[in-house]
Amino acid sequence: MGLWSRLIQVFSSKKDEKEEPKDYEIVNLLESCDIDPDILALDDTIQLTEALSRYLTNLSIDLGTIKREGTLDLKRLNSSIQKIRKIAEDASELSNQLEQLITHYHDPLLERLKKIYDIKQDERVIKIISKLEEHKELLKNTATKLKESIIYDEMFSIESRSIDSLEKDLREKIESESFTDKFKELKKEIDTNILGQKGIRVMINPELPAKINKLLYED
Repeated sequence: MGLWSRLIQVFSSKKDEKEEPKDYEIVNLLESCDIDPDILALDDTIQLTEALSRYLTNLSIDLGTIKREGTLDLKRLNSSIQKIRKIAEDASELSNQLEQLITHYHDPLLERLKKIYDIKQDERVIKIISKLEEHKELLKNTATKLKESIIYDEMFSIESRSIDSLEKDLREKIESESFTDKFKELKKEIDTNILGQKGIRVMINPELPAKINKLLYED
C-alpha cells in the first residue's frame, strides 16, 4: 500500500463526521499534485541548455576572432550566421521548455501549498513556498532573456537578404560591445540558472509532495 493510500485509510475512518479533518484535506491536496517526470523532461531541457551553451561559446570565439583580425570571408560569415540563427532557434525552444516547467511544476505546487498553509499554519510550508516562488521568478527571467535573442533569426536570415547586406550588418554588430556581450550574458544566465548549483536538477524534484508530507507528519 502506497504512502498516500495509507494516509487516506487512516483519515477515512472519520468519514461520518460532518466535516473532514483538516489533515485529510492536506493529504488530498498533496495527493492531487501528481508531478509527472516525463512531462517535466528535465533531461531534455538540460541537454538543450548544454548544446546552447556550447554554441554561445563558439560564437563568442568566432566574433572575437573576426573583430581582432578584421577579416570576414564568406566561409566565416556563413559559419557565424548559422551559429547565430541556431542560437535563436534553441533559445526559443528552451524558453518554451522553461515555461512548461513553471506550468507543470511550480504553479500546481504553489497553488496547493498556499491552500495547505491556510489549513495548517506551518512556517516550514511558508519557507517552501518562498523558495518555489523565488525559483519560478528566476526561470521566468531566464525565459524572457532567451526570447530576446529570437530576433536574430530573422535579422540574419540568409533566405531574405543579400550576402553583402548580411556582411555589413554583422560587421556593425561585432563592433558593438552590447551585441557580443548579450551572448556572453546569455551563456552565463543559462549556465548558472539551469545547469549550475541551483539549476533545475537541484531545484526541481517530482517527489516534493511526498517530501512535504514527510516533513509535516513524520517529525
